Amino acid sequence: MSFTRFLGLLLVAVLAVTIVEFTPAGRNAAQAATTPSGGARQPASSGPAERPDLVSAQLAARAEKRRIEVTGQRTESTSTFVNPDGTVTVDSYSGVRRVRRGDGWVDVDATLVLADGKVTPKVAKAGIVLSAGGKAGGDVATLVDGGRELAFAWPGALPAPTLAGSTATYADVAPGTDLVVKVVPTGYDVRIVAHTAAAAQAALRLPLRLKGLTAERTSAGELRLSAGGKVAARSPSPLM
Repeated sequence: MSFTRFLGLLLVAVLAVTIVEFTPAGRNAAQAATTPSGGARQPASSGPAERPDLVSAQLAARAEKRRIEVTGQRTESTSTFVNPDGTVTVDSYSGVRRVRRGDGWVDVDATLVLADGKVTPKVAKAGIVLSAGGKAGGDVATLVDGGRELAFAWPGALPAPTLAGSTATYADVAPGTDLVVKVVPTGYDVRIVAHTAAAAQAALRLPLRLKGLTAERTSAGELRLSAGGKVAARSPSPLM
């Protein structure tokens, strides 16, 4: 009887909550129309429902009778809106929704792409690079934040991965075993998938390479990586 077991390893930069989907905690990000007290439904004005500052957003919200986003107050995980009645609503998201690129913001996109011999997400907060396949002992996944760097290697040679959305699968890295890496905006989740009982019992070592970080194992089995006395990344205890 065949089965699959998972060994989970999560490496997360402690700069924001790490999730896969982003759902507004408050109201919807846009309001298509408003219904006046008289009951007649009026269509919303055309054009982007946004203005660069609070004053222009207040004027637009009142004139167009719809809520307007204040783009100058965007953050990685919040959006600020002025409502037609002049009140202000802040939508807070449960993770990183967008990241800075130059003078503007770009929505995160963890879709993996292969370019210049490496695999990277289209848009992520952390600097994340996955292996495109290669010799034994090479880095599988690297996480870079400023002068700090965290990477782990695979002891054997890696095949070219199969990419599907934000997931890279390295098939048959060992007998009956696949290596699966799923990228999220601030890190990655590593799973060793064993397809046989023998593979599930095999001992595996994943060497870590650290730069600007020190490692410590807690009593609960969590691996904590610190820089300057502060926790910079963490890896929960592996699960079977």
